[in-house]
Amino acid sequence: DIGAELPRSTRGLLFAALLFRRFGAVAALLVGALFAITVAWTRTPDGGRTWHAWLLRLPLMGDIRLGFASARVCGALGAMLESGMPLLESVDAAAAASGDAEIGRRLHLAREDVAGGAPLTASLQAHEALDPLAVQFIGVGEVKGDRYIGSVVGTVNVEEVAGSGDTTYCPPEYAPAWRC
Repeated sequence: DIGAELPRSTRGLLFAALLFRRFGAVAALLVGALFAITVAWTRTPDGGRTWHAWLLRLPLMGDIRLGFASARVCGALGAMLESGMPLLESVDAAAAASGDAEIGRRLHLAREDVAGGAPLTASLQAHEALDPLAVQFIGVGEVKGDRYIGSVVGTVNVEEVAGSGDTTYCPPEYAPAWRC
């Protein structure tokens, strides 16, 4: 000790080390308990949906999650419609295939609109259920009919949808019907 005063940053570091020595175990237990409570909450239906809704609002991460969920929904929806499954039941099953509780909720809301007579594309857009590019693919198929939705939507893949941000694509052969 030469009697000089330590810099403020060094004093802060020494104080933090003192706190960690005295309360580190308690802090670790509190963080562990908070983590366990959060995991248990996200496993409940409301907690999982709220957690997924929050993740969808995150910048970049939300777009990626929406894109992957949209690709899963499109693949499932396309396969079911191609096999002849009715549209409403196909949307229900595709919601389960989304892997995201919030996307599933939005798809169920869109399904209810469709059951009431609304077009599928308009319902998906109104509830922001899927990535805009996936909705556009569905719209192309919707112009031709349920069975055709399956063949168009079944071709959507993760690279086209996940975070593409491009909502202007329209297959040239369908441009007059879609009015791209």
